[in-house]
Amino acid sequence: MPESTDITVAELRNLLSSTPLPFVLDIRELEELAGGMVVGAVHIPMNDIPGRLAELPADGPIIVYCEHGMRSQMVAEWMADQSFKDVRSLTGGFSQWGAGMRA
Repeated sequence: MPESTDITVAELRNLLSSTPLPFVLDIRELEELAGGMVVGAVHIPMNDIPGRLAELPADGPIIVYCEHGMRSQMVAEWMADQSFKDVRSLTGGFSQWGAGMRA
């Protein structure tokens, strides 16, 4: 069974300043978006992911985040089981991202 890998806020910030950019996936619910998003992230609520897999790059990298990192870890592991090659969960989620990086 493939495993996802966690990524820290610092590692994601470094990736976002490199080329090519990773695909950043916000899986939070609509009401959670009021506090902002990671700049450039695509929003697909967690429960919609199975029906929207075709919208995601199969060979990654994909960085998944939620508010605190628990749901994104589950989704990243599930996506790895669906043959996504490079899926990572943002440790601590959006709550750790920091006000300076919010949209």
